[in-house]
Amino acid sequence: FFQRLKERLHLEEFLAQTKAFQEKIVSRAIVKRQEIDRERAKEARNEKGTSLEDIPLEQRLGPGGLDPLEVIETLPPGMVAAFESRDVEQLKQVLME
Repeated sequence: FFQRLKERLHLEEFLAQTKAFQEKIVSRAIVKRQEIDRERAKEARNEKGTSLEDIPLEQRLGPGGLDPLEVIETLPPGMVAAFESRDVEQLKQVLME
């Protein structure tokens, strides 16, 4: 292999093939990144559109067999608002009251 690379023709062909392979890898990386971005965007849309009511009871049960919908109904209104907005500071304020 290395003996053949000493010949200019073989060296040029090797370099050309190496460059083509590098370009193929770069183009595939770009396509793969676009696919990943599209998939993440799709998952984000699905997460926003899914409510707990749509999930079967068996799948939404948490630790100890608690249903999040039943638990959230028993919480004070301020705590429910904090959980729904996912605002940790608001939740801390409600807990301090």
